Amino acid sequence: MVVEGAGHYEMYDEPAYVDAAVARLATFYAEYLGSDVQASATMR
Repeated sequence: MVVEGAGHYEMYDEPAYVDAAVARLATFYAEYLGSDVQASATMR
């Protein structure tokens, strides 16, 4: 996955980039695995 403006290290500890990645993954998982994934991903 590519998050615009983020490098490898930013994906570990920069909240703006991590949140963007998690949101994209949650959307993908919810679409292909079911809506329960979306709810649990947003609880952090």
